[in-house]
Amino acid sequence: MHDVIVMGAGHDGLAAAATLGRAGKRVLVLERKNRIGGRLVTEEVFPGFKVSPCVNTGGRLRPQLIKDLCLSVDYIPHDPLVLAPLADGKHLSLWRATRRTMDEIARFSPRDANTYPRFLMFLRRVVNALEHALDLAPPSVEAPQTTELVSMARVGVNLRLLGDENLVRFMRMGTMPLADFLDEWFETDVLKAAIAGLALQGTVHGPRAPGTASLLILANLVGYGDTPRGGMGAVPAALLAACRAQGVEVRTGAEVTCLLFSNGAVSGVRLANGEEIPAARVLAAGDPREACLKLVPPEVLPPTVTLNARNFRTRGRVARINLALKSLPEFACLRGEHFQKGKHREGHFSERLRGRIHFGGSMDALERAADDAKYGRWSKEPVVEMTIPTVMDPGRAPNGQHVAELLVQSAPYGLREGDWNSRREEFADDVLGWLETFVPGLRDAVLHRQVLTPLDLEQKYGLSQGHLQHGDHGLEQLFFLRPMPGTYRYATPLPGLYLCGAGTHPGAGVTAASGANAAREVLLSYQGTSRTRESVKAAAKSPVGAGLMLFGAGLAVGAAYKALTRKPNDVTSAAVERRRSDDTTQEDLQV
Repeated sequence: MHDVIVMGAGHDGLAAAATLGRAGKRVLVLERKNRIGGRLVTEEVFPGFKVSPCVNTGGRLRPQLIKDLCLSVDYIPHDPLVLAPLADGKHLSLWRATRRTMDEIARFSPRDANTYPRFLMFLRRVVNALEHALDLAPPSVEAPQTTELVSMARVGVNLRLLGDENLVRFMRMGTMPLADFLDEWFETDVLKAAIAGLALQGTVHGPRAPGTASLLILANLVGYGDTPRGGMGAVPAALLAACRAQGVEVRTGAEVTCLLFSNGAVSGVRLANGEEIPAARVLAAGDPREACLKLVPPEVLPPTVTLNARNFRTRGRVARINLALKSLPEFACLRGEHFQKGKHREGHFSERLRGRIHFGGSMDALERAADDAKYGRWSKEPVVEMTIPTVMDPGRAPNGQHVAELLVQSAPYGLREGDWNSRREEFADDVLGWLETFVPGLRDAVLHRQVLTPLDLEQKYGLSQGHLQHGDHGLEQLFFLRPMPGTYRYATPLPGLYLCGAGTHPGAGVTAASGANAAREVLLSYQGTSRTRESVKAAAKSPVGAGLMLFGAGLAVGAAYKALTRKPNDVTSAAVERRRSDDTTQEDLQV
């Protein structure tokens, strides 16, 4: 008998399985498709062209997970992080080096160029304060344990150390529209749109919807400025190798049709071929709606859970268009351009295509595209995020040819007129026709194209209603509200059933934090919560443990006192001046 069955061999499911296997548990992974990876796959959709059909960026795996499982993934950093072409022939690039970005912004607004370092510094400090929460299960609302309170206290102290001004600004972001937040910093529309585009990926909202400012923090927490060499499939491949190293059994082509129960607790699964496999615990790596509404018999699931699962918002509004190109497309805004890179070397225009290419040069454009999708139609001027991975990774296409991956953000799951099966190619024609405004001759360069509507994402990749993150990232579906009340700590109200996919905290990106966190909760269930409480009591009774706890508390109190009594902007202004004088600043936030 297996200790744990994991349903789904996506990156979160594999991360959970490898973590459990490392702890000595007998783990079986069941994947209904004949390949692993879930939405993180790299496929040779066209002969010689390797495409990541669903996701092309998404940040890195969590550092502790890489260390624990000895993972090896070769990431290629984007630089610039984003290129924003405009219809009038202008463009804006945001580079990793702050000084270089300031020079670009100064062509539009010297004031915004001077503001940009302070904006980055604010975001970096907030991200540093909150990052610890990515690797935590949200604390119990009803009866938090001592260790949970200590962990959250660390996050709380970090936030308090932001200082009064930054703390107030951070708190306002919770309910603030992203457009209003960016208006307080910048006056350049294309700069605001380039920053907002990433935060709004896959959401149902435009930048003027309340609460969308918080999505900017979430996007920067998980990161989006790296692509694995060879495509996104390199991530599940590395996790699969870790599973095998830990003795985890992985079976593909094994579809689970329902869960088995004994005495009110999960006792195993039944496959489509009728085989029943017993297990003490089951982890569902798919989206919460599927796990709760399709795999659990209606008479077993409590009515409140059924209602909450139905109300969990998973309605997708993005489509994917993947292109095989016979040559690198020519961007109107980059014609004949050679630009200064660093202080001494000239760079070819193709270096500007090494990251996200954002089409949608104003906040109005983002809002209009969201409105179109809201009313059941695709936008005639859509917001598109393009990457051309073969600029950085030429091995993914035949020599001299390229792959372009497009994420179109104004494609509703349900069309008001017609359906996706009959209008798929019409949609793709409209999108490519719109892009010709910025990339003349793009359609002539296309050798092959793959069009994935939200309906296709649901049917081919098991994403309910085509949502790439298993559920929207609204404030009502984040942290201890993700995916729903009573299941935010990965365990469901049904004993033995756990959720570990992107529909759980923290959700966004491809960090595999959801799977790793869920696995740790399963391991704690074997130990019992009393052991956790007793370990804290033992540490407090130990002279060394008590000393370390007092020392840590003293450091936190001292740092908080210094932060609160420091003259406003002393450190900030000095740091900004140092940054302005440095042309080679590394690893700025991925805005």
